[in-house]
Amino acid sequence: MDFNQWCINHKYDENSIHSTFVPYYYINDINDIFVFFTTKPLLKDTQLSSLLQVDATYKLTWNELPLLVFGSSDADRHFRPFGVAFVPSDEGHENQREYIVHYVMADGAPGITRAQKEIFPQARRLMCWAHVARKCREHRKLVPTGKWQQIDTDIHDLQLCFSDNIFTQGVSLVMKKWSTGPLIQQFQQYFFDQWIDKLPLWYEGAALNMPLTNNGCESLNSTIKKNIQ
Repeated sequence: MDFNQWCINHKYDENSIHSTFVPYYYINDINDIFVFFTTKPLLKDTQLSSLLQVDATYKLTWNELPLLVFGSSDADRHFRPFGVAFVPSDEGHENQREYIVHYVMADGAPGITRAQKEIFPQARRLMCWAHVARKCREHRKLVPTGKWQQIDTDIHDLQLCFSDNIFTQGVSLVMKKWSTGPLIQQFQQYFFDQWIDKLPLWYEGAALNMPLTNNGCESLNSTIKKNIQ
């Protein structure tokens, strides 16, 4: 049985509650495919949140199709999956299913950012704070050893800003402060380009009462990968 026939055989069944079904798919070839798997209870949870968290994992199938995990986190930071999908890549993808959200949380994958702009233009593209902190630490070699601790503190202080306006003012002050140190200007340029210009929504006020990280979604992806391998 080919994959297309399998999807046809697993369409919505009103008599089945917990069985996996495929509410939407198309399979033209390996480079033009979208197959979304879910269950009725998982799909019902989409009504409870305006936040969409997305993460991709790889090397699960022989043709290495990325697997996207979709879901949201509740007030107790428990991740609630909505479903998973096979796609040709995470570099951008289109489908015609209407789904309105206020926030999209992910790592820095450019494909997810493009998809958010095209499919959910009204949503705020949140950036996982854990990724920001990790990437900044990876670039601390651009800063003299004795100055990194203060820069790291400045970044964490910015993360605590509880409104867009305060964050904007905080960024202005930090950039002005860093500009006085010629030895850190390379890091300053990296930080501004990546985390202020491209992906700035990683601070508290970007989405009050929403998760700060994509850890729940990524944890589920890791579990899927371990169980399959």
